Amino acid sequence: MFVKNGNCNFFSQKLTFNTLVVPSQPIIAPVGSDVTLPCQLDPVKDLRDMMVGWVRHDLTPGYIHIRNNHLDFLIDQNSLYLGRTSVSESRLQQGDMSLSLTRVRVSDGGKYSYFKCP
Repeated sequence: MFVKNGNCNFFSQKLTFNTLVVPSQPIIAPVGSDVTLPCQLDPVKDLRDMMVGWVRHDLTPGYIHIRNNHLDFLIDQNSLYLGRTSVSESRLQQGDMSLSLTRVRVSDGGKYSYFKCP
């Protein structure tokens, strides 16, 4: 919210603090298996109306999976991941933005980052 008082401008915004709960150890999956990269918001918040996504900064394009306002946006998805990723709509309602990856490949090894935008 923006409030103007004389010559001063004041900005007010509600701040909320959440913690993303992720494993402290690397996740290891055999080639050909399915794996879930867990990521849970604490306290729980419905994420279905937000943009959430997973990226790998060592790839171009780096987008692994993006979901925004109940829809998957996969146009800019890295081709190595086509048809192999998902983020569950029902889990997003519970603050869980875990990435499911099917048919793991050697090339899937790397550091994954996640984001959420209100």
